[in-house]
Amino acid sequence: MKLDCQIIRDLLPLYEDGVCSEKSREAVKDHLTACRDCAALAGKQLPLPELPESAPEEQAVAKSFRKVRRRWVLSLVILLVALPVLYMLGRLGWNEYQKEGICFSNLGTVWDAESFADALEDGDFRVVADAMEFSDDYDSIQDALSMTVEDHLPHITRVKIGEGEYWAYARGDLLSEARKADFWQTIIFNGWRRVLIPEEIFWEVIKDGEYFNDGKSVSLPQGFAFYPVELKWGKFYVDGSLYEDVMLRRDSALELCYTLELLPEAIYEEAKPQLEAQALADWQASQEWNAPYANMTLEEYNAHRRKQIVRALEALAAQGLRLENKGAEHAYYVDGCWTVQIGLSAQTPDGTMRFTLDLRENGEYLHLSGGYTDPVDHKNSWYNALLDALW
Repeated sequence: MKLDCQIIRDLLPLYEDGVCSEKSREAVKDHLTACRDCAALAGKQLPLPELPESAPEEQAVAKSFRKVRRRWVLSLVILLVALPVLYMLGRLGWNEYQKEGICFSNLGTVWDAESFADALEDGDFRVVADAMEFSDDYDSIQDALSMTVEDHLPHITRVKIGEGEYWAYARGDLLSEARKADFWQTIIFNGWRRVLIPEEIFWEVIKDGEYFNDGKSVSLPQGFAFYPVELKWGKFYVDGSLYEDVMLRRDSALELCYTLELLPEAIYEEAKPQLEAQALADWQASQEWNAPYANMTLEEYNAHRRKQIVRALEALAAQGLRLENKGAEHAYYVDGCWTVQIGLSAQTPDGTMRFTLDLRENGEYLHLSGGYTDPVDHKNSWYNALLDALW
């Protein structure tokens, strides 16, 4: 006989106290087995009756579903773990291809640069110095000691210009151009800037073309403007971008020699004694500066420089300089070597300053190749003092 739920719930107190008849107990128990609502009502006081077992087919389906679910969860976990690794490997590979940024082939240099910056932060200045090597500087010193006075003179060559009989002194890339027949046309219509163009040659070149002359300057359709200048060596025209420089140096043959790429003979001949005197002074200063290192071996020079670095950094630390390593920020590949940019901040008596140091790999050592800070801080005495100490 199937009993109504309300009757079963009326019998539950008697069932729980064990005072109902055996027949009533069996009836309540059978109902609770079949009715989840009544079983839930009695669940806090009664052990839940066992429900009938699922069919074997249903158990197999449930078991298969659980296996699939576990595989999906495991795959998702593996994917979430692998994505950052795959991204990092892909980024390193792309940087390797681009030869810029942190990549596989510069991980050792990055590690060394980070260790260098850590030693700066910790005040281990001996470690900093031992990480550096100065063969480039040593070679430069040996080259300077072998130079003559003539090597300090500007590399200027006398050359006949174009098809005329005009002679001048040219330097650098302009020397080969000066020998070409169309030199003046190239200078005027392509806007070569650091050249004094003789007045008569200027007008000869542009006379058959279009131009605008307002008495102060001559403008060409190509967009170039030329200004007349009268110097004690003659009358010339100059590109507008050069006009102010020439006017500032108009009375000094020496200053014009340092400014121009093509020098009229008269200007160079007047400047030549001064150039020779300056070359002699530069040579003497170079010899005096490098003389202490003339008889040093590379090993001795490295040891000397490392001692200098330690003393200089200790002096800065004693004055209140404190450094903090911010980590590698970038890397670039130039002339067969990696350079790593390390970010640092400095606590100084004048405040906090942020900057980077460029550390170039040099075999198993590092070489400071430069530094950068905000232009506002570029003249900061602490920044310059730190660069001087490491250089």
